[in-house]
Amino acid sequence: MMNKRTTNTYRVLLFNWCVWIRTVIAFAYSKARAYLRSFFVRSEDPCNPGWIQSILRLKFTHLPPIAGIQKSARTLQGGGLVGLLYSIELRYGKRDSSAGYPHSLVVKQGKDDFQSRLSTVFDGSAREALFYESLVPKYDILSSCVPEVYYSRGSLVTGEYIVVMEDLQGEAVPTGHLLGNQCWGDVPVPMKLEMLTTSEVLSTTFAKMADIHAHFWRSKTLLQNDWLKGVAWCQGHEQLSWEVAMDNMRTKWDRVADHGAFTPLLKQTIQTLVEGTTWTRWQTLNNIASPDVPFTLTHGDFHANNILFMIENRQPRTIFVDWAQVGVGCPFTEIAQFMISNATVEFRRDNERHLFDEYYSRLIKLGVDSKLFPNDRCWERYKSGGIERWLQLLVLLVSANLPERPLMWFSNQVESFLRDHSSSVPECFRTVYLFPL
Repeated sequence: MMNKRTTNTYRVLLFNWCVWIRTVIAFAYSKARAYLRSFFVRSEDPCNPGWIQSILRLKFTHLPPIAGIQKSARTLQGGGLVGLLYSIELRYGKRDSSAGYPHSLVVKQGKDDFQSRLSTVFDGSAREALFYESLVPKYDILSSCVPEVYYSRGSLVTGEYIVVMEDLQGEAVPTGHLLGNQCWGDVPVPMKLEMLTTSEVLSTTFAKMADIHAHFWRSKTLLQNDWLKGVAWCQGHEQLSWEVAMDNMRTKWDRVADHGAFTPLLKQTIQTLVEGTTWTRWQTLNNIASPDVPFTLTHGDFHANNILFMIENRQPRTIFVDWAQVGVGCPFTEIAQFMISNATVEFRRDNERHLFDEYYSRLIKLGVDSKLFPNDRCWERYKSGGIERWLQLLVLLVSANLPERPLMWFSNQVESFLRDHSSSVPECFRTVYLFPL
């Protein structure tokens, strides 16, 4: 008779194969559909002037005719490993009448090869398009801090997605540039932004995210959006997909454990968490039926290069992009991920507690119950969440063959955070990453 572990292994393998087969069918279907649709309707081709004109006229009724479109040579970062991010330049037939209309747009879409499609089906990257399509239009708190989106469509079944949005080139810069772009090298910053201090940038960023977190704090309405990451898991459903995610993380860890980015302390802690993570324990720690368990709408990949910073009406404004991991989760883990990702060790040690307290105070001011969520308990979740999330991210970055310089920089960031908060190592992983092997 097979033991429980062997049974789970077979179930995980079966799940992986089922997703692979489903993706094969969905990939073939989407190719056939695109071919057939090309005979009857305009395809979703960002370089097709007719299609772009049709979606822009939903916003700009008197848009002049678009005579041509070409891809910009400008390099954009943010497409991820399985997506494309690029800008297109629009040429209007009547230049004199084109003032006030977009002259360039940013397009984000999935890559059109099978391996990338398989990854988007596993990970649910298409949820970013669903976020812009389904959630953003309903809430001013969201529409005020994301780019203006002219078209968005995605499918978690086929893994297809496409988003066409405003181009903020020249107006906004990635927040990582303002913080020194530590692991990639210095980059120029517009003069009107270079006078901002690191504390000012982080305070503004965390305050805006606190507004979002507070607005959706323990929202039952949020749980009705079944496409959001984590909605099923935190309600005790879809255990098998959770087990697949954790099993795949264990397998990735086994493959990269001997990499130089993992110091003895990092190795020991990761191994402890890998062995300690079970569905039952995860459910206990994330039991949202308990009124003192925090959950809200979370970005899911909250770091500085997913945040644009600009000055508007002489006031700083933050714009959050790359919502592929948007879901339901712990808000304090988001703040910790940002600090580990982008604040130097010295700055973090000097400032993380008062920045956290500012963020926490804003939550309380906006209605979060301080009795159910006291500062010290939320601070503990910040520390434990940062540890467990970034240990997994480090495994994923090594698996993705990130260059040595950023890998070692992140390794030092994570180890320093772990040493500073060694008493807060959690019992198990809380963040879930569902990627194919």
